[in-house]
Amino acid sequence: MKETTLKNILLTEIENTQGWISKGQLFLLSEQNGFSPENGGRRLRELESEGKIQVSYYQGKKGQRLARYAKIGEEKPQKVKVVLREISGEIVAVIV
Repeated sequence: MKETTLKNILLTEIENTQGWISKGQLFLLSEQNGFSPENGGRRLRELESEGKIQVSYYQGKKGQRLARYAKIGEEKPQKVKVVLREISGEIVAVIV
């Protein structure tokens, strides 16, 4: 049986989640288990450098660089632009 370490907690959460998880959600998980968010960030970087998880960086609303994590093999999220257009008198959201 695996030892209960922050690294194992984070790895288990990522492996059991479909899709991508934001770094903020994983920081919250770290805090809920009695660890600091900074420690969670270090463990996530270790897991990524060991090739156990993958990371994707994206631009936040205020221009900051944010990270999200997923298990190996998960497809990278695609950037989608949604535009509101008027079609036949109705406002419709269109993916461009």
